[in-house]
Amino acid sequence: MLLLTHGFFLAEDAKEQKVMRPYPPLGILYLSAYLRRKGFEVEVYDSTFGSKQELFSILDRGAPSWLGVYGNLLTRANVLEIVERRLGRDPGESHVHLTSGIYLYPANCVRGQFF
Repeated sequence: MLLLTHGFFLAEDAKEQKVMRPYPPLGILYLSAYLRRKGFEVEVYDSTFGSKQELFSILDRGAPSWLGVYGNLLTRANVLEIVERRLGRDPGESHVHLTSGIYLYPANCVRGQFF
C-alpha cells in the first residue's frame, strides 16, 4: 500500500487560520488517481484539516509499504518529522519519496535514507 500525504497542518498555522483559504492538495490527488489507474493500492491523508497525531497514529498502526510526502520550504520541518516517524517504525522496510524542495537541504535529511 502507498500512502500519499503532505506537510501542511492548518491547526498549526495561526496566520492561515485567520485567512482560511486552504488549498486542496491537487498534486497528490492527481498522483493517486494516476497510480490507481495503473493498479496500485493508494491512500491519501490530507493533513490540511488533520493533525500530526492522527497521521502518526495511521503510520504506527499499519505502516504503509511506501510513503510519498509532498513538502516545500515552509513545511519542510513537518515533512522531516513525518519521515522520521515512518523510518523509526520499520527502517528496514521503508520506502520514502519526497518532493524536490526537500532535497535542497541535504543536511536535514533523516539519517541519509531519502531515496
